[in-house]
Amino acid sequence: MNVRDGFFALLVTVLTVLAYLIVQPFVTYVLAAVLLAFLLYPLQRRYAPRFGPRTTALGLLAVAVAVLLVPVGLVVLALGNIATSNVTDRPVLQQVERLAGRFGVSVDVPSDAAGLGEQFVQLFAGQLTEVVGATVNAFIGLTLFVFLLYYFLVDGAQFVGWIRDLTPLPPDVQDELYAEANRITWAVIEGHVLVGLVQGLLGGLGLFVAGVPNAALWTLVMVLFAFVPVVGVAAVWLPATVYLLVVGRFLAAGFLFAYSATIISWIDNYLRAFLVDRGADLHPSVILVGVVGGLFVMGPLGLFFGPIVLALYKAVLLVVDDYYSL
Repeated sequence: MNVRDGFFALLVTVLTVLAYLIVQPFVTYVLAAVLLAFLLYPLQRRYAPRFGPRTTALGLLAVAVAVLLVPVGLVVLALGNIATSNVTDRPVLQQVERLAGRFGVSVDVPSDAAGLGEQFVQLFAGQLTEVVGATVNAFIGLTLFVFLLYYFLVDGAQFVGWIRDLTPLPPDVQDELYAEANRITWAVIEGHVLVGLVQGLLGGLGLFVAGVPNAALWTLVMVLFAFVPVVGVAAVWLPATVYLLVVGRFLAAGFLFAYSATIISWIDNYLRAFLVDRGADLHPSVILVGVVGGLFVMGPLGLFFGPIVLALYKAVLLVVDDYYSL
């Protein structure tokens, strides 16, 4: 390597590190935009000749934001109404006091709730700087996500073409890699989405049979939480089980716990791995490593990108082996 080549290598390395440091605080939003643009691009390619690329991208962006925000907003409003009504719901509060009394604990729920409210306000005031900082960071990240999604839809084909031009591989090898990446990504997305819907709907069925109030609303909440790593739908059925215990419906609580801990957990542990394994051609153990490792490295989006990265790694090794064996 001569001096000129060494200088360019050093320059590329330094600029790569700087570019990573610039993108790193918002890498989750960037990955989310990439994933959603991948999902929407078939529609962009279909309708862009009729309405124009920019108009089509704006329309898809509006639909995507509505689909993502409207269900979450409705759930938040409904949960707020439920929480507000339950604060003054004396029968429920009396059940809490009665249950605590069985264990020799004297609880005055209204006064304790007021005390907890005051402590929460004090804690919030003490963490005001961190809360404001996190809010500003989220606002900037979401704004960046919207802009990136729009430009990925409008200029995604040109960006992929630019990467192909920079890649020092024969066109047929690149075609094989891109086709494999497309197949794997769709398999992972379809597997996770299908599992999330099945988990949420079957979990909602268990809530309905157990007689949990507002079962339809909680079913929607379970579908949303099915895409939240680690926590998952347990964030709904565990509190629901506790609620049934509090109101004295022990048989229903036992049924809901047993049903959720077996059927719902089985869906998450086995059906997810089976569906992704069948589509991505990966062993279930590799998918599990990809999901768990992706969560640690990439956060929530690692649920999707972890298995995709490992599947692409396998595809690249196979393509390279075939290429150099010729």
